[in-house]
Amino acid sequence: MHSETAGLTPWCGPAALALATGHSYADACALLRAVAPTGYPEGEVVTTYWRDLLAGLSAAGIPHVPLPVPSPHDTLLRLVRGDALAPGWYLLRVTDHFLLLRQLRPGLARLHDNHHTGLAVSGRLHGRRKVTHAAHLLGGPLVARDAISAAARHPVAGGRARRAARPASPAAGAGCRARGGSPGLSPRR
Repeated sequence: MHSETAGLTPWCGPAALALATGHSYADACALLRAVAPTGYPEGEVVTTYWRDLLAGLSAAGIPHVPLPVPSPHDTLLRLVRGDALAPGWYLLRVTDHFLLLRQLRPGLARLHDNHHTGLAVSGRLHGRRKVTHAAHLLGGPLVARDAISAAARHPVAGGRARRAARPASPAAGAGCRARGGSPGLSPRR
């Protein structure tokens, strides 16, 4: 996105929409203008409204579900550490900022915004900001990429059974065991 903005940091609203939809930053600005023509003059989109981001997701065909924020005093770090978010992708508005959050498990989430890509949420990295709005992304390029990655990590059970049924070569690991080590480890010298 920095290449699209002449090396300058892009604004958080269009950047979050671009990341969620898989479109370019310029296309995300155009999408915001399309869903709210009177709200965004020509040129770079600076201020973005939550309702327009959700409308942009809908216009791009990204299914999402707005979520109630547990408490108006909850920080991003408290939300990540609690059990309010299931693993998945979320579009969030925190105090004066929009970002995408990938919740991996309770206590571990990665943040994606106009400044950071894939860094763990911490107290120094937006963690102390208050969460004001949240939407769970149910589809789109980010969710599809995660599904493909999960399928690659966990092949079908039949594939595992076929691999397990293959006879091991007679020499596999014999050298290490013969020297008193465990398979895959070389003996100490």
